[in-house]
Amino acid sequence: AKDSSLRYVVVGSGPLEQILKDIVRSRGLDRIVKFVGFTPREQLPPYLWAADIFLFTTICVEGLPLNLLEGLAAGLPCIVSDHVSNADWGTVGVSPNKVDTIASEIIRLSAGSRCDRHSRLPDQYSLDIAAKKYITLFDRLIRDGSK
Repeated sequence: AKDSSLRYVVVGSGPLEQILKDIVRSRGLDRIVKFVGFTPREQLPPYLWAADIFLFTTICVEGLPLNLLEGLAAGLPCIVSDHVSNADWGTVGVSPNKVDTIASEIIRLSAGSRCDRHSRLPDQYSLDIAAKKYITLFDRLIRDGSK
């Protein structure tokens, strides 16, 4: 209602999918909200690159959601539930039940430029560093496992 130029793409599926679709339909939002359903991981990059903002306002307790890392790696500004947010990553934390706050953040971030599209993923989560850490761990387990 605050900005009719915005469009929303919901990627993924889950137990609340039909409820969300019913809400969208009942409010006449079919033309601005698209549900693509389950999408294999290898087909996600085009959605991330087409997006302007990554939104993940879950009420579930999450440790480190992979989808957030993917949004950061794609260089997207990320609006996430406050219990998932990390100021060091530049994410915007919101209460998942405060729809006015979420809407305001979407509008604020949608006014930003897409020119600065580089990975926002912290170095410690890069593939290079993660792979090296796994190799170090496996080497240690192999070495210590023989005792």
